[in-house]
Amino acid sequence: MIKPGATVFFRDPKIENERVLVPSTLQAVEDEMLVAQLVPTGRFEAGQEIAVFYEVKREFMQQPVQIDRLEAGEDGPIAHYFALGDPVSAESRQHYRVTTISAQLLASVGPATDCPVQDVSATGFAAVVPTRYAQGERVAISIEHGELRCAGEAVAQSVAERPDGYRYGFLSAGDGELQEQLNQVSLAVQREQLQRLSGAGGV
Repeated sequence: MIKPGATVFFRDPKIENERVLVPSTLQAVEDEMLVAQLVPTGRFEAGQEIAVFYEVKREFMQQPVQIDRLEAGEDGPIAHYFALGDPVSAESRQHYRVTTISAQLLASVGPATDCPVQDVSATGFAAVVPTRYAQGERVAISIEHGELRCAGEAVAQSVAERPDGYRYGFLSAGDGELQEQLNQVSLAVQREQLQRLSGAGGV
């Protein structure tokens, strides 16, 4: 069971095509109502039905909830919310984007090495690379994180020019092996973020 002090991630309700998670700290469990301190984003309001994510016994869980009301707090809004259903594992179908800048994750993209990875999900990743690729072009990629390694081909998607290169969104190509490898990296980064935010080894 989730307890006060745990880190709970609220799915950003303003972004429809990707699962972007906003961290909060669970402050209290009052009967069927839960109370969490949200990061001040201005993205949430009373009445919203959204998904929250949290870790229990080293498993990442997903649960549908509804925000009952919001109160002003010194460090951000206080959300009073209640569950709309039971929690289920989020690990088997996890496709939401995880920011990886703090993890200092690096990728090899084509001939370029040490390309900073910006975010990662089970279906792809974003990275800053020095080479310009055409949209839809396939390129060899690899990412290492601790003992985990991803290797395969990805398709260049969206691109944004930056002073330090080009920021690409890459979509996994080929069979599901690369997606599974990316998923493992994504989950590992999430666990590290949870541990840092909660100040403990788990919930």
